[in-house]
Amino acid sequence: MPEPYNMVVISAIITFGLVAALFVYRYIFPKKKLKLFFVLILLSLLPLWSILRPGSYESGDLAIHATFAMPFFDSLKEGNVVPIWNSYFLQGNGYPLYAFTYPFPYYAISLFHVAGFSFIDSIKALLIVSFIGSGVGIYAFVKKELQSDISAFTAAVFYLFAPYHLIDMHFRVALGETIAFMILPFCFFMLKNMSKTLSYKNLMGFAFAFGLLILSHQAIALITLPLLLMYAATLYPTNLQKLRYTIFVGAGFILTLALTLFYWLPLLVESKYTNILSAGTIEFPTMREFFYSPWRWGFLYQGHQGELSFILGYIHWIGIALSLLLLIKNKGHIFGILSKFFSSKSMIYREKVLYAMVLGAFITLFFMTQKVSQPIWTSITLLHGFQFSYRLLLLLAFLSSILIGILAKYIKRPTIVLVVCAITIGITILNWGNRKTVLNVTDATIRANLLQSFTKVGPGRTVWVDTDMLKPPKTPMEITQGKAEITQTYRTSTTHRYTVRVDSDTAILKENTLYFPGWTVFVDERSYPMSFTNASSPGFPMFSLLRGKYDVEVKFVDTPVRFFSKRISFGVALIMLELFLFSVFRPHSAKIVSWQKPPRSRR
Repeated sequence: MPEPYNMVVISAIITFGLVAALFVYRYIFPKKKLKLFFVLILLSLLPLWSILRPGSYESGDLAIHATFAMPFFDSLKEGNVVPIWNSYFLQGNGYPLYAFTYPFPYYAISLFHVAGFSFIDSIKALLIVSFIGSGVGIYAFVKKELQSDISAFTAAVFYLFAPYHLIDMHFRVALGETIAFMILPFCFFMLKNMSKTLSYKNLMGFAFAFGLLILSHQAIALITLPLLLMYAATLYPTNLQKLRYTIFVGAGFILTLALTLFYWLPLLVESKYTNILSAGTIEFPTMREFFYSPWRWGFLYQGHQGELSFILGYIHWIGIALSLLLLIKNKGHIFGILSKFFSSKSMIYREKVLYAMVLGAFITLFFMTQKVSQPIWTSITLLHGFQFSYRLLLLLAFLSSILIGILAKYIKRPTIVLVVCAITIGITILNWGNRKTVLNVTDATIRANLLQSFTKVGPGRTVWVDTDMLKPPKTPMEITQGKAEITQTYRTSTTHRYTVRVDSDTAILKENTLYFPGWTVFVDERSYPMSFTNASSPGFPMFSLLRGKYDVEVKFVDTPVRFFSKRISFGVALIMLELFLFSVFRPHSAKIVSWQKPPRSRR
């Protein structure tokens, strides 16, 4: 039996065993109510068994992320708290990869690696934590909003088993997006908490959550920002605490931006040295692709040649359509037979506001996935790095799950909701595993091929040289004119030291490291003039020395924007830590105000 279908059989057996165990539990303890949150955690384990198999597996980016994570971890060990330079890229010429890619996943991978996991297993562990955490996050948020266990459970099931979620985890291994699936609901959850009680803990929690989203996937965070602002507006209080609420929400966003300043400010300022924001186009799937997958009668989301489906979800679309009936029902009578399934209760004002906001955001983002929206994408520079409009499926899955969670609250019989959830889970079973494991791809093989892994960087190439045409350097530093003897004495990814003896009147030396702002030449511990625009070797540092012996150091130092942004971010992080500790050890002082009215005294 082929490996993928073998995994389907195993998944089916595990699912049957889980269902049987739940029925046995209910039989043995008939009076004990089975907690839906506990069931949700068990269900979230079902698509993870495939990941637990040893070795790497066929996917878009799993090995690529390991290739990125290894130099990142090496840079951390060298003492670079904020790694920027990847010395292996472009066949050893180097590239500031981590200035333009999300850093949080690689910090997390490094933490798992320190704990004893291989890099490949660290990535898989991060995928597992992110998947389970995404269900916990949206459950907590919807429970907080709707005060309904069945709504929270339903929304979490639809979010966990959204086709794009499974595609990201098993087929693409889009690590930043998978982590964003987890962090996104916590951003809204913390904003909701802050609207209830203005406290330092809630303020710090929101800033921390949204900050992690920015550091996990800047493009998704950029699209999420207006959604958070709209959501904050729906939470606006009607009492006399409007000003305090506005100040706290504004402070939350400002703290987030300050906390992540070390990442996004240098990215915006220094992206002008590459064409990362000016080159490339946005790819748009056809509208049909959001409704139907063409493989295995519509139930497989990856083709035989690795093609991907960008379907939102069959039950998701049905749920969204049915949720519209909540807005037009009249005293429980909904077009005949449908009234038998819906509760006669009307949506409260808060739920109507939430529903309208979520539905409006869903329609807007779905429009943005279509090619007709291309002028909007091209007119906003910050969106140029988005690459694929189908990335918005992450947010569409989140929004549609909330809509269906609201719908579930007004279904008369919870059993019907649970059956629909079971169907939603069951029809995705073909996508609970990857195509096959690849045992010959290990940490050792990836590290041995780091120099050959990325010989091109596509839209991120520098403006001084066509990096696609670079060749491996023969020596770390070479003599282009004159006579000299060069001895390398020390080398890390960001510090290269040499002893140079010039035997001619003058010598011109070339450092075979791709130039990017920050690379500086020091001769005998003093900054030394150099050029990187020489016609013969554009994009590489070159400098001249007179006859004599010198200690030369070529070092990647912080530019002013990196220097100040790091210190601001670290300073804000320190202040946040102090405020958090203050709120923990003196909670009565940290609590500023609550919207809850104090209870009336009894006489």
